[in-house]
Amino acid sequence: MSRRSDELRDHHNDGEKDEADGKHNPPHTIRGFDRVIYNDETVDRMEEDNAAYESGKDNAKSQK
Repeated sequence: MSRRSDELRDHHNDGEKDEADGKHNPPHTIRGFDRVIYNDETVDRMEEDNAAYESGKDNAKSQK
């Protein structure tokens, strides 16, 4: 697996664990001005990380 695949899997797993623990701690807080501070590629990766995390939370929630 690629390093990126491993990172996304880890975020997904964190989302599952947080759902089981009643927490919500996504990997990134993205604000409107972040695209000014960071390049688009960086913000896109941050959004992808958060989406993997939310997918993990949704997966755990559907198994309750």
